[in-house]
Amino acid sequence: MNKVAKKQHDREAAATDTKFTEEEQAVYAQAETGEGIVNTFIGEKFCDHKVTDEESAMDCVNEVLDRIGGDETTKFVFESMTPNENGMKIVTLSQRAGQVLAYGAVVKLILNQDDEPIGVVSSIMPHVDIRDVSEWAVDDKEAEKIVADTLKESGSDESIVENTTEKAIIPNPVNLGRYICVWVEYQ
Repeated sequence: MNKVAKKQHDREAAATDTKFTEEEQAVYAQAETGEGIVNTFIGEKFCDHKVTDEESAMDCVNEVLDRIGGDETTKFVFESMTPNENGMKIVTLSQRAGQVLAYGAVVKLILNQDDEPIGVVSSIMPHVDIRDVSEWAVDDKEAEKIVADTLKESGSDESIVENTTEKAIIPNPVNLGRYICVWVEYQ
């Protein structure tokens, strides 16, 4: 049995020891990246407490942080706890690097009707640390002007929402495992 198959087998065996129903387990899928980082797992006991507020959500995510690819540089901001029509809840935490948004990088906890975590979905960027970026190529006002000028030159009647520009980082599509510092503009 190869290493990935063994991990899958071990998780499936552990999942059978949980109190989750077959329906709860069947709703979600388990997936791994090529690096062995789990970005989704369901039906496996991974947190020893209920999640009822921001603090307990952060504690729960920190319990699995190393399994989803996080490390000491991985920081989160609580975004929401949203119930669905079945009484389950989705807790969303956004990844930040300092005060900078890691665009699209979130952890979602899936809670059952009793506020017990039954799943995690993660799209975080591992090893993000922007302390070495002391200065961005342009500031927020320059970024707004560049976008406004580009819209005007293209003949668009769209405009940007001024003073909402924020720094963000995105995954580098060319150099996987790295990131790009960008400005986010809103129209």
